Amino acid sequence: MIGIRNHLTYRLLAPLILGYVLTLSLAFVLIDNQAESIRERLIQHRSSELAETFLLAVDSNPTDDDILRVVLSMGTFTDVDLLFILNDDNKTILAASKLQLVGQRIDTVSPVELRERLLDAAISHVNLFERAGGGQHYLSYKLPLFARNSAALRNLTFVVRIREHAIAEVHADNARVTRFGIAASLAVLIILMFFLVRRYVLQPISRLNKTIDQSKAEQAPVLADFTTPDEIGVLIDTYNQMILAQHERQIELRKAKQDSEAAARSKSNFLATMTHEIRTPLNGVLGLNQLLLQTDMNKEQLEYAKLTESSGKQLLAIVNDILDYSKIEANKMTLSLNPLDLKQMMEDIYAVFKLTADEKKIQLNIDVPENLPHVSADGVRLRQILINLIGNALKFTRQGSVSIRLETKVMKNNELQVDFQIKDTGIGIRPEDQARLFEKFTQADSSIVREFGGSGLGLTISRQLIGLMGGALQFDSEFGHGSNFHVDVSFPIVDIKTVVTSTEMTQVQSTRSAHILIAEDTAVNRMILEKMLVSHGHTVVSTVDGQQAVDRCSAEPFDIVLMDCQMPVMDGLEATRTIRKTQPNLPIIAVTAGVTEEIRLSCIESGMNDFLTKPLDFPTVISTINHWLENTPGAAGDQDSQQSE
Repeated sequence: MIGIRNHLTYRLLAPLILGYVLTLSLAFVLIDNQAESIRERLIQHRSSELAETFLLAVDSNPTDDDILRVVLSMGTFTDVDLLFILNDDNKTILAASKLQLVGQRIDTVSPVELRERLLDAAISHVNLFERAGGGQHYLSYKLPLFARNSAALRNLTFVVRIREHAIAEVHADNARVTRFGIAASLAVLIILMFFLVRRYVLQPISRLNKTIDQSKAEQAPVLADFTTPDEIGVLIDTYNQMILAQHERQIELRKAKQDSEAAARSKSNFLATMTHEIRTPLNGVLGLNQLLLQTDMNKEQLEYAKLTESSGKQLLAIVNDILDYSKIEANKMTLSLNPLDLKQMMEDIYAVFKLTADEKKIQLNIDVPENLPHVSADGVRLRQILINLIGNALKFTRQGSVSIRLETKVMKNNELQVDFQIKDTGIGIRPEDQARLFEKFTQADSSIVREFGGSGLGLTISRQLIGLMGGALQFDSEFGHGSNFHVDVSFPIVDIKTVVTSTEMTQVQSTRSAHILIAEDTAVNRMILEKMLVSHGHTVVSTVDGQQAVDRCSAEPFDIVLMDCQMPVMDGLEATRTIRKTQPNLPIIAVTAGVTEEIRLSCIESGMNDFLTKPLDFPTVISTINHWLENTPGAAGDQDSQQSE
């Protein structure tokens, strides 16, 4: 809402009123300044009128009595104080408005001031105008005034003393009328100007403003349905053109957004499909290799199998990095917060890299404070960040050491501020390469790719994951002397009783032999699962689609179902929903190559209990099965009792 002081009406009207007051004041001042000269001109004009009146009143050959009679008559005028007709020859008063002065010599007249005025008039050869005290003026005219006047009037002087106050009253009346006329004229002019401004400026602008408000309210283009032939009309036409251009731009932006969303969906679908298609054969490669490693092999065969496993894991890491980057780029990456034992996590990570460090003859040091509080964090993503940084440190260090250090500080808001430091004595980073270190698909030097490999996504993903956690990733490096990376992040402290350590699940052991149903359409994956489970003492039944899985669950009891999601005839999600109608407690574990959050949620929503991703890690599969065997009543036994009833 526009304030009164900012309203256009006020801003136009206020200067007009102020200008009116100033102009009127200036006019009054000018009138007052000219008042004296105006009064003098009025007095002179009045005395001239009196002289002409005298000449008109007397006859062409007037006698002294005629002259006296006219003078006495004119002496009664309100503005005439004294009136004289002087005889210049003998310096006597021929006629006067006061009878006692008639016939008297001028030099005998009293008071002295009057005598001097009359003497000056008699001896002067020109008309005189003199100011006297008391607001009085003397004016004298040599007669006759005009050639047509009687010769009898020669050598006579007409003298009149005017009362100024009478003239002043007339002048004041005239001044009041003048002031009023000026004030009224200016007022009319200002009112006219205001109405013209209102008619041709304010009203069109107000209508245009209402059109704009309507366009905002309706969130649609509303054109002004009027125009004017002046600059306001140009403004209205410009608005209409602008709103049409904006509307067209919005249509283009909506289309671009739809195209972008469609492209993002296509990209997401493509990545999901490619991830599934890559992970499925990769599961066969790594799974068969894990089975191979469990067999008796000679030294050379064992070396080949381990190299195959290492290559497969590198390929899996690249696939995971690309998928993570696409999630972050699409703003679909979310954190899963759970209680975490930081000390246990760091010891686990240290154990993972200790063998690699020993093989490279690099000293791997770790310094973690004792009695660390447990925190709420996404342990999987935090491990991913630290494994990437420590892995890079070991990768780029040929000799010397890699040190892992934690510095912590408990904050007032019950948060633990942690500074993870990974310091190495490796090749370091050139100053010119440091600015682009976190760019995607970037290595500090192309020679590094040839020597050390890598996709160039690890640091990019790590920094963005740390950003999601509200932290920061920083580094300092000296080329040829190593690097030091810092991960500064804060975690809420949690009660230690609520924490389940990362190793508890893997330590779950079960002595129970389970009857397990496998629903998997890929023969290689079925064989890998069968071999793995049978080697751990379980009995296995395999199906190739969801419908077969539903039929077998109806025909015989199972302790656990390992369910692939994408299968012909009936997919794993629909099969799970069907099984849940009759067996709500049967543990069903998803086994899928899809790793997106949408797929995981779809599995959980369909009724599945857990989620395993391909390629399968044998210890993870066995520990997951053992976990559900120990925490779920025997489904087979339950079903037997239900069937006996």
